[in-house]
Amino acid sequence: MKPYLKQILLIASLFLILLFIVAKPPARAGAAHFPTFEEVQQMITNALFPIQSSIQGLSNRVSNLEITVTPIPAKVADLQKRVSALETQIPQPTPTPKTFTFFNGSINPNGQTSPVFDTQGGYSKILVSFQCTVGSVSVDIQASTDQNTWTSQESWDASYCQGGIETQLVLAGRYYRLVTGSTTSPNVSLNATGYIFH
Repeated sequence: MKPYLKQILLIASLFLILLFIVAKPPARAGAAHFPTFEEVQQMITNALFPIQSSIQGLSNRVSNLEITVTPIPAKVADLQKRVSALETQIPQPTPTPKTFTFFNGSINPNGQTSPVFDTQGGYSKILVSFQCTVGSVSVDIQASTDQNTWTSQESWDASYCQGGIETQLVLAGRYYRLVTGSTTSPNVSLNATGYIFH
């Protein structure tokens, strides 16, 4: 039996005993009858029977609730796993393509590095277009994951610059730049753009 139920029974028993001691017996003709220990015990048992029945009913209900509640944490964990699995299946939105300019006009004939462009955001390809409008220069397309170490992904000789080049590459890093080589042309004008898409 639960500890709190024992306390309730003990308090109820003491209360009933106290009632029997303090209560005045009804006036009777003849000799006074004092109940025996067994009779008192029977009266207490009869008085406590409804309480014990109620307590037993409550104990049964608590047991039923425990049986019902026990599997709930496992079901919640299972639902969380299912939600996580579904979230991984949700397709990511296709990023909006972006265009940026590496060079636009006159550049240093001794070689020059373009601004760095960040391709972060779910992109997978880059289309690089360049053309020399004055003079000619070699162009190196470089990629980096950290802006410290740069790797040449594709290089073009100066002889290609006048005719113009358009090349599509799979992204090899997060950051991109163009680096021109030195040239004997006294003046060089280069237009170069990048277009990133998925």
